[in-house]
Amino acid sequence: MKWNALLSTAASLALVTVLGLTVRFPVHAAAATPETDARSLPRFTEEREAAALCFVKKHLPELAPLLEQLKKNNNGQYQHEIREIFQATEWLADLQDDTKRYELELKIWKAENKAHMLAARLTTAAEDEKKKLDLELQALAKDLVELDVAILEVKAEQLDKELGEVKDELAKAKDNREMQVKDRYEQLLEKAKKKRK
Repeated sequence: MKWNALLSTAASLALVTVLGLTVRFPVHAAAATPETDARSLPRFTEEREAAALCFVKKHLPELAPLLEQLKKNNNGQYQHEIREIFQATEWLADLQDDTKRYELELKIWKAENKAHMLAARLTTAAEDEKKKLDLELQALAKDLVELDVAILEVKAEQLDKELGEVKDELAKAKDNREMQVKDRYEQLLEKAKKKRK
């Protein structure tokens, strides 16, 4: 049974009002760390709307009815949310070559948005439902912390690998200094000859 059906019309509208808190970039994106403002978002187009809605339906289908409700009640806010979702999908698409990082960031995006929806539901829920929602929210908070740690581990592994490569390069450079001096000297002479011609 969909939770949206359990909400009254007033509660549903309250949830839609706080929807602006739900759609966010992965927090680990360098470009996404500061809150995105309207100027930095891509403009709204039907193609981007379709792409964003397809992404939502695939990865977080429970968000789709809220977006539909928002479109009916506040089209300007709806377009803003679609623009944010589209921008997040673009950022995630850039990570697809790094499968591990992509999967983690996608999990974070889903968990954060589920948490925001739960928090919004918590404000309008009946007393008997609040405890259940609160427990779900605590579980999501724990998941998010674990995912944050996993992202940092991936970043540390990448940096270790890069550092190892740089150290290898440095060792080779130190071992071949005489050869490099000779090569550099010859390159400088060659450039000077070309300039004279």
